[in-house]
Amino acid sequence: MTISKKKAFIGIDVSKASLDVWDSQSQKHLTVENSKAGLQKLIKALPNPSESTIVIEATGVYHRLAHIALTQAGFPVSVINPYRSRKFADALGMLAKTDKVDAKVLALYGERIVPKTSLPPSEEVAQLKELVQARRQLVEAKKSALNQAKNTELQCLEDLSCEHIALLERQIEAVEAEARKVIQSCPKLTRKAEIMASVKGVGPVLTATLLSDMEELGQLEAREVGSLCGVVPFNRDSGSFRGKRQIKGGRFYVRSMLYMAAQSARRHNGDLRIVYDRLVGKGKPKKVALVAVMRKLAILINRLIMENRTWEEKYT
Repeated sequence: MTISKKKAFIGIDVSKASLDVWDSQSQKHLTVENSKAGLQKLIKALPNPSESTIVIEATGVYHRLAHIALTQAGFPVSVINPYRSRKFADALGMLAKTDKVDAKVLALYGERIVPKTSLPPSEEVAQLKELVQARRQLVEAKKSALNQAKNTELQCLEDLSCEHIALLERQIEAVEAEARKVIQSCPKLTRKAEIMASVKGVGPVLTATLLSDMEELGQLEAREVGSLCGVVPFNRDSGSFRGKRQIKGGRFYVRSMLYMAAQSARRHNGDLRIVYDRLVGKGKPKKVALVAVMRKLAILINRLIMENRTWEEKYT
């Protein structure tokens, strides 16, 4: 009789300079540089890829090198949301936070939850992710500068804020132009962008956000799309109490951009305007009707990409 060997879950806490690694099987901790040389050292120290799964947190650009190198070495890699791993640690009563503890938490998360593995994004998608994130930061900086300009009585500060706003607007335009170049450089992204752009209400910002943050579009079931976008209402019931259903979770920035697109779609997209008007006509709150439009919009885009066709309006 053969005894199956227990699978090792390897938690890796990622920082700019280093990788802290915890092996759930050997209960050993290792620290290596977050570099090609450090990853080669790590790969040699890890169990066989067929007997282990790597769990790392999404940390912007810092986890990408490890994701690529470990995948190329044959390891299944799960990239998880840091919020989920922190909540998991709290539930376990692991309140201390060090690099070693974080790596151990990730290994335990992999062992208990067994998250899905994922392949690294293509070079074009990785570039687009950075550009989309940079645009978000510039937009936030512009909001702060606008507030500063409005809330000062000193002319010199107002002038400086206006100069800063003008600079930020030029930088936003430059980032958007670069994002368009990246999309146009990849036939697959170009086609997806063309499909999205055919839907009234979907603009270039939502298109870039979906291309960078929702690579799964075109491969999902309708409910999976809504869940990933965070637009599926969840019950809030306990005993005899029946609370209002609320949307939660999902990918925050995708949901934010869908909200803006839905505002436009309910006015200009005949098909989605009917959905909105019907729900409002039934007495549903406008916010609930708008969430329904957001969900319909995401599901529509997913189906169009799956079928590789552009949108055609049924109702005008």
